[in-house]
Amino acid sequence: MSSRLRARRSALLTTYGVGSLFPADDSSYLIAGLHMWDKDKLPTISEPRLTRQLRAGELKSPPATPDDRRKPGVPVTLFPRILVCPGCSALGTTAQLGASSTDKQCGLCPDQAALMPSRFISACQKGHLDDFPYYEWVHSTFPNSGWGSAKYPRSTSSNPKDEAHKLRLISRGRSSALSDIVVRCSCGKSRDMADSFSPLATKTLRCSGNRPWLGFAHREKECGADRRTLQRGASNAWFGVTSSAISIPPYSGRISAIVSRERANLVSMEKPDLESAARTGSSEVITFLLKKYPHAPGVAEFASQALQEIYPEEAPALSDEAFRLEEYKAIVEGMPEEPDSQFVSESVKVPAGATSILTEVRRISRLREVRALSGFTRVTSPEQMMESEGEGNISPLRPADDLERWLPATELLGEGLFVGLDHAHLKQWAGTQFAIARGAILNRNAREAARRRGTPAPPKVDMTKLALHTFAHLLIDQLALEAGYPASSLRERLYAGDDMAGVLIYTASADSAGSLGGVAAMADTGRLGPALDEAQHRLSWCSADPVCIESTGAGTDGANLAACHNCMLLPETSCEEFNVLLDRGALFGTLETPGGGLFAFLGRTPRNAPAAEAEAPLIPADQVPPEVFEAGWGEFWEEFPEHRTLIMVLIENGVPLPTFGAEIGSRAYGSDMTWEAALVAVVGPKEMSRDESLEDDGWTVLNAGMNPDEMADTIIREAM
Repeated sequence: MSSRLRARRSALLTTYGVGSLFPADDSSYLIAGLHMWDKDKLPTISEPRLTRQLRAGELKSPPATPDDRRKPGVPVTLFPRILVCPGCSALGTTAQLGASSTDKQCGLCPDQAALMPSRFISACQKGHLDDFPYYEWVHSTFPNSGWGSAKYPRSTSSNPKDEAHKLRLISRGRSSALSDIVVRCSCGKSRDMADSFSPLATKTLRCSGNRPWLGFAHREKECGADRRTLQRGASNAWFGVTSSAISIPPYSGRISAIVSRERANLVSMEKPDLESAARTGSSEVITFLLKKYPHAPGVAEFASQALQEIYPEEAPALSDEAFRLEEYKAIVEGMPEEPDSQFVSESVKVPAGATSILTEVRRISRLREVRALSGFTRVTSPEQMMESEGEGNISPLRPADDLERWLPATELLGEGLFVGLDHAHLKQWAGTQFAIARGAILNRNAREAARRRGTPAPPKVDMTKLALHTFAHLLIDQLALEAGYPASSLRERLYAGDDMAGVLIYTASADSAGSLGGVAAMADTGRLGPALDEAQHRLSWCSADPVCIESTGAGTDGANLAACHNCMLLPETSCEEFNVLLDRGALFGTLETPGGGLFAFLGRTPRNAPAAEAEAPLIPADQVPPEVFEAGWGEFWEEFPEHRTLIMVLIENGVPLPTFGAEIGSRAYGSDMTWEAALVAVVGPKEMSRDESLEDDGWTVLNAGMNPDEMADTIIREAM
């Protein structure tokens, strides 16, 4: 090529990282593994906390797009390898089409048209990637002309390199449907692409195990997983596994800046005994630094921090919650502006009208965030992959025999706004009947999604984190109107745990919208108070209501309740939870329980909204009456907190134990409790299509949220 491909440095982690496909004009390229990058020419990024957490030797910045071809770039390889000619519709590799890697023009047609990359690729959930198997696809047959457990395609092919088998990809031109795209072989066989995205259709076209981003010789021979057909530019062809850290004291001050400047000299020195050197300051590294910077802090402080900066992997990794707690404490404790400091946190008075919601407001006029890429997934997002299969199927960025441990990272300088909430009050709200019932709906949706996928049920929803997350989206939506930033340039960072409750909204863009001071300025009392008022007034209703507020499951796996693109959803770059676990009802209540939301609970009711209603919390899970276990109801008590009052009534009346979580009816709907002989079922909140279908099948349906005494009367009458 006469010129290099161009991409923003930050995009080489978030959009076009290792293993992803990079579109360029009429071509498509695969970003190569880290073992092919010129590591020694890449600048080092210092962030000891993140380096320690990822067990990485170093963090390196991807190269900027250079004008000088002698400077390092990111290596790529042509992919897909199967190309198509727009002139004669021939389909094949460059060799099969009479072209070369440098001159991709069709050699089979007189027009010598420029070859285009294939529109379809294949991948599996273990991250392997390959061309779509066109030859096998067109030469497969389906016995008995149907789909059944044993009716998968069987190959009737001979040798794909045989001259009698030359493929063409033809569009009939009648529509844009897949059925209008036909693969035709010179042997006479043809087949359209209509079923190519069906998991059943590609069942016997097993995964090849190829890892072309590591080199076309790298293959995991024992994979054999089901192939999935993907569009070349599909968003699920690559999900980056990224981690980030906010630089906090002491790693954001003068010592950090000194070590960063002198890193090239320091890493070449002999590694000292870290504990002894930190205590005594007697090592070649410390002697060098103190001699060059005589006005640095005391020997012990300087030695300890400098050695942690240089050898961060020596410290043990923390849990995710403990890692965030370090940042939370640094933000709340504050840091005044100092020379060379990359972190400034100043306390601001909480607006008078928001004292029932907020306990802390901080102006973060300067911050530095470092993000690193540690792997990626395909087909399934990293969150779903971790829940179902752990880290085993996270695809690597380098071959197993490459002993280097550096990872690509990028740093962003910006500013932000932090608000803290009362953790004790949040926890009290999460124990109310309203919050528990909302969480039970999400837990039920998650169990049903896991059942369909055949994976273990995920952990139960943390309603305090859900409320914080929804509140963060409310803030970003308002700041996008008032602070002069597009929502896509703002980012949330949630601090939810046993000892913290807060939200940091900060700039997340490295371009001209990166740090203009607008977000930090919103911390001022005279601006934040009216902004919160306006945000609550606007978002207490949605243009999609009542459909939105009455939702019992929206988005991926039904992981949202009252949240849609008209109210709570944000650009994916802004949300660290991928726009899941959101519920506007958790903040504002619902039509049936307007006083159940967090704002009403905290005594701050939106304008024109009904006053909060008193609500008794359910019996806590750790205060189980002894008769629950004596009667065998312990599992139901734990899984269905919204039914605890009902359970106690049933125990008092000696109702026999139901079946736990059975699938019932002709459509196999999930249930909470069923008495099968009596055809009585307790299910989730009212859902018209499900309830009517079950009633047509003869079931008596009782919905969560109904009066417990009335439900108990029905069960006693029918089941005893």
